[in-house]
Amino acid sequence: MVEGTSRAGRISVVIRCFNEEKHLGRLLESLGGQTVRPAEILIVDSGSTDRSLAIAARYPARVVRIDSSEFTFGRSLNRGCAAATGDVLVLASAHVYPVGPDWLERLTEPLSDPGVGLVYGRQAFLGVEVVDSSAFGSGTNSSGPFGDPFGFGFGFGPIASTPNGAPGVVIAAVDPKSPAARARLASGDVITAISGHATPTTTALSKVVRAHRPGQVLALTVSTTNGTRTVRVRLGKGPID
Repeated sequence: MVEGTSRAGRISVVIRCFNEEKHLGRLLESLGGQTVRPAEILIVDSGSTDRSLAIAARYPARVVRIDSSEFTFGRSLNRGCAAATGDVLVLASAHVYPVGPDWLERLTEPLSDPGVGLVYGRQAFLGVEVVDSSAFGSGTNSSGPFGDPFGFGFGFGPIASTPNGAPGVVIAAVDPKSPAARARLASGDVITAISGHATPTTTALSKVVRAHRPGQVLALTVSTTNGTRTVRVRLGKGPID
């Protein structure tokens, strides 16, 4: 097999990036160690002001720039895809990393079947442990089955307003075996803040969580049908699979 190709053809990895100096190097290093390495890596940068571009320059990656005023998540990926030359496009954010050396090979192998046009992998970003054990129970959960990007044990639904008018992110479904269930979180509860930072959108919630390190404790302000309460969680470690 020619380097940079899978059974489905040449692989282009398109990475969306903005101020990802903490994570980008790990992702690029991991891509270089894959059993099937990409033919090209494109980093779509929307105006990073940290060391992201300097880190990218140390690797065989091509930078595609998009002005921050033009940025949307979809548009930045479209720019990268338009610049790619591969037969297979693999899309990633700069803060993820493969869990094993055969990730890219396993991800692209199904595309050798002409009847397959899209493949996706499971993502587990952060585990969580409920630390208010006396009130809410305790335990750990590295990933959840309900579109759970942080391993909280619940997935996110639409944006909603609480009775006092504060916007927040709706909990869509709760894994009954997770610490979230033992903390008596339920579908329909609304997360309005994390550690004092308002979370009116899923983007805002994601930004707050990713600004903290594994092991740190976050306080979730949750609006329920019975009023507002605080659930404290400790962030754990979890890879991208």
